Formats: sequence, structure tokens, C-alpha cells
Amino acid sequence: MDEPAHTSSMKPQDIQRFELNGQGYMQLSVLGRGASSTVHRVMADGNCQLYAYKRVEMRHEEDMEQTIANYSNEIKLLNKCKGNPYIIDLVDYVIDREQAFIAMIMEAGELDLASALSNQKKLRRRCGQPGMINPNFLRSVWEGVQSITSTNSGSFMATSNRPTLCLCEEI
Repeated sequence: MDEPAHTSSMKPQDIQRFELNGQGYMQLSVLGRGASSTVHRVMADGNCQLYAYKRVEMRHEEDMEQTIANYSNEIKLLNKCKGNPYIIDLVDYVIDREQAFIAMIMEAGELDLASALSNQKKLRRRCGQPGMINPNFLRSVWEGVQSITSTNSGSFMATSNRPTLCLCEEI
């Protein structure tokens, strides 16, 4: 995703329902947009569980195979990392060549790393310690980085890794 978008609630007339592999979902808000993808917060029909729904539109046929290869790698790595507390779980996915899209349902994170760092900076300023970082926060981020690098054996989860793509818990 190129630019993180602020979460925006959808108006009732804009709420869309869709199915992915037989499971129904309702789109609740936009979490972010990129050059070819949009991420929505969605709620599953039946259990009302919240997830992130990433939809990648493959507009250019010449790039389709490379896009599929990149996202297939991401899907493979997410499946390999399932259960790792530092990496979001992939719940379901579809790669549809005919309709030229990839859809992924993932565990919904509450806070990306860039926002968490910004929040830490603001909090430390208010506490009169602008140059300090909360050691517990730093330890949590470091454990996550170590876990990701050891799990991936040098592979990257996405082709564009940035702090806005890393999810974490607020400490």
C-alpha cells in the first residue's frame, strides 16, 4: 500500500456486502489505499468477528503474472507464519484471474507501527521526556522484528515494507 488512509466510516448507503469462499462479510470502513489495492475493516456474517479485507485490482494484463507471483509469495509466507503472535493471521484468500483481482481476509490490527511510534513520541513529550522511548514498547517492537526475521529466514513479507504496514499493540 502506498499511502495509508485514515480510517473513515462508510455511510449506510455505501456499506457493501460480499462473499469470499462462501463466507459473507460486510464492509465497515476504509483502512488504507494503495496504487492497486484497498484495505477495508469488515465484519463476518454469523460471528460478527472483525477482519481486514485487502482487495488488489490487477488492471494491467502484462503485470498480472508478476502481481500474482508477489501476492502468492505473501500468502505462502503468511500461512507459514500462522500462529506467530507478531504476524497477522491470514484467514482466507482468493486469486481470481478471470475477474483480475486478489482478495485476502486477515486478522484486523488496531495500530500500525508508524502510528504507534507517533503515539509514543507524543506521550513522551507530555511526560516531559521527549527524547526517551518507553523501554517496554521498544522491547515489544524488537521481539516482533526478531520473530519476523527468524521466521522468514531473510524473506520479506511484502514487496513494500514500511512502518505503516507493520501492526502492533499499543503499550
